[in-house]
Amino acid sequence: MVEAYNNRGNAKNGLGQYQAALIDLDEAIRLKSDYALAYYNRGNAKKGLGQYEAALADYDKALELKPDYAEAYNNRGNVKYDLGQHEAALVDYDEAIRLKPDLAEAYYNRGNAKKNLGRLNEAREDYQKALALAQESGDEDLIAKVKRNLSQLDNDKVP
Repeated sequence: MVEAYNNRGNAKNGLGQYQAALIDLDEAIRLKSDYALAYYNRGNAKKGLGQYEAALADYDKALELKPDYAEAYNNRGNVKYDLGQHEAALVDYDEAIRLKPDLAEAYYNRGNAKKNLGRLNEAREDYQKALALAQESGDEDLIAKVKRNLSQLDNDKVP
């Protein structure tokens, strides 16, 4: 039953129905308080609602329960990035990549943080790695985003 609440909450997240997702994810956590995936998904819903501090708390709990949860590090990094904490976000992206070296989104996100910190060559390297991994997996949405950011880097170099 707990998986059903979690899965339904995750599906609602995917539809952008974050408030409705919270109801199901809260119930999944009530039923199984050590369910890292439910905390992760609830963090995603709270991020979608702009509840960044609450999202961070849920990602922290997911990582407490499952310290090798690369996707939770990546998404916690995204919240820190959204809060303008780019250096702190880098720490989470680095850990996500250490745990899961083929996590293309983490390279893309780390590239964004590095770009915002003015570390353009390092950003380009991360985008190129993200592009290669996204092409391997066929992730067309990520391929398009990475190509757009690489193009912006190229255009920024033109006087």
